[in-house]
Amino acid sequence: MPAQLPCSLRGGVRKCYLALPPSSANSSSPFAPAATQRLHRAAKKGSRAVAYDSSEKSYLWPTSSGNAGGEWRARSQTRLRKELRGFRTSETYWRGAWCQARVSRESHPTAQPLHTQSVHTLRPRCAATQRVAFRPITIPRATSPLVKYTMLNDQVILTDEERELFRLLLETKEHFGLKTTLRAAGGWVRDKLLGKDSDDVDIALDDMLGKDFGEKVNEYLALKGEEVHSVGVIQTNPEQSKHLETARLRVRNIWIDLVNLRSEAYAEDSRIPTMSFGTPKQDAYRRDLTVNSMFYNINEDCIEDLTNMGKTDLRAGVIRTPLAPLETFLDDPLRVLRAVRFAARFQFEIDPALVQAGAGEEVRAALRDKVSKERVGTEVDGMLKSQDPVEAMRHLLRMRIFDVVFRMPTGSNLAKGRPYGPVCVAVMQGVDAVLKELPDDFLTGEERRLCLLAGLLMPLQQVHVKSKKKVVPVAGHIVREELKMRTRDAELVVELHNAAMEFAGIASELSAGAKAGNGPGGLPSSAETGKGGYPAHLCVLTGGIIKRLKEHWRSALPLAAAQDIPCVGSLVDFEASGESTGEVCPINFEVPGENSRLTEADTWRRKTMCLELEGMVKAMGLESAWEMKSLVDGKTVMAELGLKGGPKLGEVMDAQMRWQYQHPDATSDECLAWLRTQAQDTTKGGAPIEA
Repeated sequence: MPAQLPCSLRGGVRKCYLALPPSSANSSSPFAPAATQRLHRAAKKGSRAVAYDSSEKSYLWPTSSGNAGGEWRARSQTRLRKELRGFRTSETYWRGAWCQARVSRESHPTAQPLHTQSVHTLRPRCAATQRVAFRPITIPRATSPLVKYTMLNDQVILTDEERELFRLLLETKEHFGLKTTLRAAGGWVRDKLLGKDSDDVDIALDDMLGKDFGEKVNEYLALKGEEVHSVGVIQTNPEQSKHLETARLRVRNIWIDLVNLRSEAYAEDSRIPTMSFGTPKQDAYRRDLTVNSMFYNINEDCIEDLTNMGKTDLRAGVIRTPLAPLETFLDDPLRVLRAVRFAARFQFEIDPALVQAGAGEEVRAALRDKVSKERVGTEVDGMLKSQDPVEAMRHLLRMRIFDVVFRMPTGSNLAKGRPYGPVCVAVMQGVDAVLKELPDDFLTGEERRLCLLAGLLMPLQQVHVKSKKKVVPVAGHIVREELKMRTRDAELVVELHNAAMEFAGIASELSAGAKAGNGPGGLPSSAETGKGGYPAHLCVLTGGIIKRLKEHWRSALPLAAAQDIPCVGSLVDFEASGESTGEVCPINFEVPGENSRLTEADTWRRKTMCLELEGMVKAMGLESAWEMKSLVDGKTVMAELGLKGGPKLGEVMDAQMRWQYQHPDATSDECLAWLRTQAQDTTKGGAPIEA
């Protein structure tokens, strides 16, 4: 690999560019495979490279990973799979040469920037292998187009539990003499083809309702003396675009959904369809996406791709609808969000026709008026947990539905019509970039989700709205009322915003002190300090933050580091200054510029700040401050200080806790001695007890 390649940082991932010539350009070059390639640093370990020669229909594997321009040997697809054993493969790879890269950011004269597609790597399960060294080459203008390719299983591989489940369903069918053909449908089939486990088992029936078959399954289980669970039914709700009745049943330890194959007919004056039993092909075309339209025929033990697009789009990494996108979306507008979620989950491309249809006013209105907020919130939650949550938000912007999903309530102090989506996504991008650079165990999956959600809404932290006779932060209102997420999530988002500003202030004060040549707290040695030599007031402030956030306090650190992004808090500030009501944020969320503070150097600086703040909290001994109990209980305080309870006792107990934040390793005797000293000073006419 050349020592220097042009690199950029997008979504926290350093991407380096290298173009390879077509096979006709230079047959003697080790890079003869027809491809143009973008290198993607997806891991911090080394990796191997593999190339695909589209003219010879074979794969090329380097015989020596350490030599520049080493020999490349042809491998068939079967042989390649064997070569790759011992490696963890990503969701997708590209036909062409590809490799992980950790290289200089300086420009390479023969490299050229390419399109926006990402390239994934092979990551060793155990020790890292040597990086492939590419020879600098002259790049011709004409190159072959990129083709994305996902390796699929040839057949469904069942787990023991799934095999027993399907055997039981077939036995039920035979016992009652049913002619039903049982098919596993949708996401379960998709995940199995991708080699993933799935607990989302949907069974499609061609001649009976799910509830009826579920009752037959329970009857058969009872005959065998096995445990039986009731059949739950989710009724249709056409006004909320829920057209299909679904039965849900637990069979042994697996939950299954039972539905009938459907066909739809629309009256001329209504968008609500008339449902009837349909053929498998009709049902496949009525599903949301081609990658979710395949069936596994349990009776025949085979895959059915009745649209002839499911496997093709899954291999190509394309999100597409079986029917015209507008027709599919109007059938159920939530499918727009499902398309975005799956694109972010698998890092697939969205078909341009789908983007165009999703941006139409008809779909926007249907998503706003027909889909329940609970269903919208569930999809947003899935986006935040996906492989690329920032790209999911970008898709919402491109489809002009960001403001439909994250709806601004009327009566807020944000000027009507002011765009806020690009601002929010730009700040979220900065937060996500920091999270990608932090250690994997810095945050749990749930904490990461909350951090990203808070980062997305952080530009709105100064926006408020009146709700139920109270003025509340609009960020919490959106989470609770527009997305219908948990009340605790809404509270945590607001608390994280407040804590981020406080942590940013602490970091600023410590930085100013360090520049002045003082200790860790930036104060002279004679100043009052807590554990670790930090200023006492910072120990108290830090303890209070962690007391409020409890185990989620680390989630506030990336948000604190991102407080210097120009967009944060700018929406209301610009409005107050009387400036133009146009777009406030100077950041282009697609291609951030040098002044956007979203550069690689900014990301590393923010990462360093996060780790330093974490180290500060640990040095103060406050990483579990929310678990601290008062060393001296209220009864003892009243007896020792002669108090009778009431507000005065509360003030003393609060002062005691502040003292404990400064002295987390103190004993109860030391705390009691401090309280006595403070009480004596108060008796002599000093200030009230405080720490």
